[in-house]
Amino acid sequence: MAYVRKLTLSPSHLVAADAQAVFAAGWDKQALHDTIGVVCLFNFMNRFADGRGIKGDTGVFAARGKALMEGGYDPLLETLAD
Repeated sequence: MAYVRKLTLSPSHLVAADAQAVFAAGWDKQALHDTIGVVCLFNFMNRFADGRGIKGDTGVFAARGKALMEGGYDPLLETLAD
């Protein structure tokens, strides 16, 4: 999570030692690659929403967070498949 935080808040300060710390924690190159992709997409969407003036609803965030915690993404994927 330290890598994710640094990538989000100060990406120009990332150095090889940051990736090495991730590997030392037991992650492989694919896991780091996937994590970077997820962080990039979330940051893009957040900037897009902010730039368009889109505001979220904390009630919806809380409900969706609870549903994801309890059921994961499977119910959402089933809904999208319909």
